[in-house]
Amino acid sequence: MTMSLEIPRRLRKLLNQDPSLERAVSDTLTEFEPWIEGSGLPFFPEYTDHGPRHLVQVMRTAEALINGPAWKVLTPGDAAALIIAVLLHDCAMHLREDGFVQLVTARRDPVIPHLDERRWSSGS
Repeated sequence: MTMSLEIPRRLRKLLNQDPSLERAVSDTLTEFEPWIEGSGLPFFPEYTDHGPRHLVQVMRTAEALINGPAWKVLTPGDAAALIIAVLLHDCAMHLREDGFVQLVTARRDPVIPHLDERRWSSGS
């Protein structure tokens, strides 16, 4: 992959064992990268970097936390899940103003019954 969202070596090696997963992860990173790189964190400009460099650092940290014996039982699916989880962990920070307005004024509130006690449109 020749993008700034470079997957660390050991995770990439594991992911490459399943070409269809590798392609899906690569396509997802390619799709998300311009959005993450260009958002400017409109609601959180004072926060630390949460762009591609940050995501690569989080992947490297996650890779470093995996101990030796664990590598023997990890699957390409595990690598894919970890990489996508890193990608998604800060997505809400990249929400733009128009996306926020759409989210909180939508006819269908995003409610997850076991997590949400009330709808967003009901106010505070």
